[in-house]
Amino acid sequence: MEREFIGLNIAVVAVSEAESGASDACRRLVTERLGGAGHRIAQDYTIEDNVQQIRAKLLEHVADAGIDVVIVVASMKSESAGIALDPIITRPLDGFSDLLRMIAYQELGSAAMLIDAEAAQCKQTFVFLIPGSPAAMGLALEKLLVPQLDYRTAPRNLVMALSRVKHVDSGVVEAVAPATDTNKQPAPWIVPRAPGEAPAAPTRAGAGPAMRRSMQMGVAVPLGKASVNDIVEKTASSVSQRLSTLDTEPVAAAPPPPPPPPAGRAKVNSTLPNPLEVKPPAKLIPLAALLPVQNGAAVTPGALAAAAAVSPSAAVSPVAPPPVEEKPPE
Repeated sequence: MEREFIGLNIAVVAVSEAESGASDACRRLVTERLGGAGHRIAQDYTIEDNVQQIRAKLLEHVADAGIDVVIVVASMKSESAGIALDPIITRPLDGFSDLLRMIAYQELGSAAMLIDAEAAQCKQTFVFLIPGSPAAMGLALEKLLVPQLDYRTAPRNLVMALSRVKHVDSGVVEAVAPATDTNKQPAPWIVPRAPGEAPAAPTRAGAGPAMRRSMQMGVAVPLGKASVNDIVEKTASSVSQRLSTLDTEPVAAAPPPPPPPPAGRAKVNSTLPNPLEVKPPAKLIPLAALLPVQNGAAVTPGALAAAAAVSPSAAVSPVAPPPVEEKPPE
């Protein structure tokens, strides 16, 4: 069945350029071509080259259910339109800019690389940013926009994606009822149940008992179901075996802490029970005074040991040294 033409509501927004009237010429070209194709030009105006004003107008048209397509004649010397469009893009249409450059290359040559066009879907509204060049605008309208905004274009076109058209693959424009699953079961955590009742697991038609795959035989073996009594008995035996292996010897008690010191006694910085008595230092005695003297000469310890080894009686007893006579002065 051949599809019928559906007219769209289009808003044309031209970003003004103070130095030239190219944007006005492109705006008139858009209104003539799309209006002559059977579409309705809902709005047609010029706006200043300001990011905030352009974004405000785009948001206004996207929120308006009576606007299907917005065509912005962008400035050739500014990127304000692209900056204003970026935050509100729902799905970019990258193929538009690529096809426009390819088509423009056949007509304009290497200058086609300077065409900065952009297209995107913002919710249910299609937005096109086309530079304000009459040559680029004429190619975009003739080769891309006019064919894609026609519902009769096969096999696909942009009109099919509009929610108000309600397109189906059969080519008949009709409302599509949402598909419902008659066999859908509620989730187990939202099924109402009595207090204390365990949640029921969801069941599937034809589902059999739980199976496990044997790695050696390669066949499905059904899993055995254990009763509650078997589980309790196995748990009790396991606990008793673990307790029997534990060491039951009593643990020695910790020694009691030492008694505190008496209250009336001052604390002494010592580990001894009583403080040490302080004694005066011993009197220093010269070593020569302890050695025995024989014939006016001191006997060395080696001579005493030799004499004692020969005869014990020959040992010389220590004798006090004779007094020294003082000579009168001459």
